[in-house]
Order: sequence, then structure tokens, then C-alpha cells
Amino acid sequence: MLTMNEKDKNEMLEAILKENEAYQCKLWAVIMAGADTYALIGGLSTLTGGAAAALGALSNAYCYLGVTEKHLNMVIVNSVNVKLESLP
Repeated sequence: MLTMNEKDKNEMLEAILKENEAYQCKLWAVIMAGADTYALIGGLSTLTGGAAAALGALSNAYCYLGVTEKHLNMVIVNSVNVKLESLP
């Protein structure tokens, strides 16, 4: 798990900032699923053979948020490997 800090927040958000825009606000956040969401996903899991249980991968996901006049930018800071690799 990565450690969240101001330096990384600023670097990661600046990397995705559109040209000619500036952040009005930068903050840390946690994406959390509520009980009603878990209940819904639990019901869907019975229909999809458990595939919908992947919500757990997004619950309690830490992120940095940056707000501009036109955009809400989000950088997920998590231990999930999102690297794209080619298949043989």
C-alpha cells in the first residue's frame, strides 16, 4: 500500500491536469460503499455467480481529488496493480 502525502498528491494531480486549467481545491478522500450498496451487490452476486462481489476491490479505496472549474480529477491510490501488460 502506498503512503498518502502532500508531495505525491500534488505530483499525481498535476500529471492529469488539463492544459490551461488550475486546481481550485485538492484533497484526500476515501471511496466507501454503504450497507445498501453491499446489499444490492449481494443480490446481484447470486445472479452473476459471484462476479459482482468485485465491489470489495473499490470499497475503502483511497484517492486524491482535484477540482477545477470544469473537471473533477481523481487519482486512486491503492495496492491494486493497474499496469497494462500484453498477453502472449
